[in-house]
Amino acid sequence: MAEKIYDELLYEKLERAYQTLGLDENADEKTIKKKYRILVKTYHPDENLGDKNAEQKFKEIVHAYEILSDEKNRKVYQKLKEKYGSNSKAESESFWEQEKSSEYTYKEPEEKNNRYIFKKRDGSTIEILPMRKVEVENQTLYEYKIIQYYKDKTIINNLYGRINLNELFRDKDYCDFCINVFLSNENLERTIVQYNGFLGYIEVARKEDKVFYRIVDRDKVDIFDISMALGNEIPKSNLLYLDDIMLEKFGTLVLNGRILNQYVYYSDYLNKISLIYSEEIDFEKYKKDYKYARGIESLLLEERVEEKVKQGGYIGSVAYNVETDTYDIVMDREIEKTLNMKQTKGR
Repeated sequence: MAEKIYDELLYEKLERAYQTLGLDENADEKTIKKKYRILVKTYHPDENLGDKNAEQKFKEIVHAYEILSDEKNRKVYQKLKEKYGSNSKAESESFWEQEKSSEYTYKEPEEKNNRYIFKKRDGSTIEILPMRKVEVENQTLYEYKIIQYYKDKTIINNLYGRINLNELFRDKDYCDFCINVFLSNENLERTIVQYNGFLGYIEVARKEDKVFYRIVDRDKVDIFDISMALGNEIPKSNLLYLDDIMLEKFGTLVLNGRILNQYVYYSDYLNKISLIYSEEIDFEKYKKDYKYARGIESLLLEERVEEKVKQGGYIGSVAYNVETDTYDIVMDREIEKTLNMKQTKGR
């Protein structure tokens, strides 16, 4: 499973590079270099003074060329396309077919590509992928896949809400608020706690010729459980209830090429609501295997978890011990050290 997720992420990254340069997998090194030089000249900041969109495009072009100038990456892409190419195309076309009939229709980008990539203030890259529409309490919401790329890790979340994708390109203030506030890692944790997966809307408020942006739910007061409202839209297998803990699988973290799952952790005993990272916790197995369940509970209820929740850190996994016929807690010290150091530094 972990290998499949990593391959899909790698495929998407390589596919974006080809799309950015407007090339296909048959392009050789000479063709790539020629197209790169043309695009760099066209979008160079010196030729587009004050044009932030051109500046962003220029950065994406440079990044794409860095990827595709490596022959190894081009060979890997050809192999991965056989597995994931048709699925990706179908997903993209499906979204835009839905959008054409929506009263909230967005203008389709020139290149039929539903990926929106932006740079954040901290130097990381954030990508927004609209996935589908859902109807909740007589309102139309959208599911987005939010991918945040850092130097040595990638965080993936699926969120519900409404983001005006057109305004991301047209309105600098809107874009800045959306990318650096609404979707920031710190705010993401707070809004998960508040909405249980529902991130609400970005709303514009004007006062004395100034424009403000804020995050609101439909009624600006009532908070509803999006998981319950969507019914079968969210698999029940994503939730696990223990004596004083509710655990919900929410996203994924790719750290140095290794997959960790992201869980929202609710504990009355610890009085904590936060994100933790662990290897796969099998909710179905938990219900059927008493020994596995005890191993998971030991992992979540041990005293050190309180500190891990504070740090939003890695809490380990459980592994079957043949000799004792039990599940032992396994900690990966290197991942734990790296993840907690990065997150503590960023707070």
